[in-house]
Amino acid sequence: MIPRGDETKARHMGTVEIANDGTGDQALGNYKVRLSRMDSPTRAWKSGAIRAFNRKTRGPHDLLLLALLSTVGDRNQRIIDVLKAEAGVDVDHTNTEVTL
Repeated sequence: MIPRGDETKARHMGTVEIANDGTGDQALGNYKVRLSRMDSPTRAWKSGAIRAFNRKTRGPHDLLLLALLSTVGDRNQRIIDVLKAEAGVDVDHTNTEVTL
């Protein structure tokens, strides 16, 4: 974050790491997800996974959204329920995995 555009006050708010786990194929990718917090940018705060991500029809912003759903999605359940109904996405909160 850069408050009011002042780079001298810039601070780290968190990091999303999305890594291909090597188990997918040309069409569908599987990913591991790690989130860090403001106070510990190098330590994982939340972990999740994305399974069966369609690389041909979805882009990087879709991947980022699914990464957030797999890690902190349960904190925003009402919004997720609406999005799931609209997009036909199945989110498994018990396994912190998002499956399309």
